[in-house]
Amino acid sequence: MNKNHPAQAIKHLQDFLDVMDNKGLQSHFSANAKAVLTADAKAVIAAWSK
Repeated sequence: MNKNHPAQAIKHLQDFLDVMDNKGLQSHFSANAKAVLTADAKAVIAAWSK
């Protein structure tokens, strides 16, 4: 994980957010889990985008 590829990591997190927004997959996780994971992913993206 320490390979210093923040752009690639950000891309993976953005892909993860796309999965979380996929209506067909909504039944696989709770609304609370989606909210927490989405907020955390966005926080990491923001921190690594600086």
